[in-house]
Amino acid sequence: MQNESGPRFMRRLLLRENTPPWGAGTALLFVAAYIGLWLASLLIVSMLTGEIEGRMPSPRTLALTMLAASLVAALGIVQWMRRRLGPDWFRALRLAQPSRRNTQIVIFLVGLGAAWALDLVGAVLRLKGGEIVPPLLAGLETPDIAAQLLAALVALIAAPLAEGLVFGALLYGGLARVFADNRVVIVVASLVYTMVALLLSPAPATWYGLIQPFSMALILFSVRAYYQSARAWTIARAGFGLFFIMAAIFL
Repeated sequence: MQNESGPRFMRRLLLRENTPPWGAGTALLFVAAYIGLWLASLLIVSMLTGEIEGRMPSPRTLALTMLAASLVAALGIVQWMRRRLGPDWFRALRLAQPSRRNTQIVIFLVGLGAAWALDLVGAVLRLKGGEIVPPLLAGLETPDIAAQLLAALVALIAAPLAEGLVFGALLYGGLARVFADNRVVIVVASLVYTMVALLLSPAPATWYGLIQPFSMALILFSVRAYYQSARAWTIARAGFGLFFIMAAIFL
């Protein structure tokens, strides 16, 4: 039975799902809009905090930027889908499954465990260069309590929700209409995710600029394909977020 677990896993990973009513072009437009929304949020928050002339945004400004961009992106996508698809929007975004609580807990633990494993590999191979958390979540490492709370909210809820909709739902679904092999979809979607992470990072470096985002995306999109669920992508991403919070506290 153990010898069959590998092929069974691959069969489920490669199982095709019904394609959504949007294509890759629409999905990439939403990705571009997400980038634009993030940059606009950074500009507005920097103006409000008086950091418009600074070279590097403060951790609190970065946390506020991510929170604002994530919430607006999530609300915008939901409203767009509801107007276009009516009551079918939830199912079309693949947010309805998996629904069993024990399955969601397992997915969350998979994300948390994968985050720990990646961090361990980065430390053992000396790829991290002293980086504890992603630069966008620098607020987790500061003595500023407000920045800590905002960054924790982003890491655990806001970013997983917005990224789950933009990447786990729209991007994956759109690419699935172009590529017939889920493995190709996973790799291409991971490359797009990594490019976005690199573009938005205020201090891109090798680990959190390229290696960690790409590795994390491969895991998240594999979870997405295995469960055929953008909800699974979001839950696993929240597991990574919890690891970043724990890393900032204990490391």
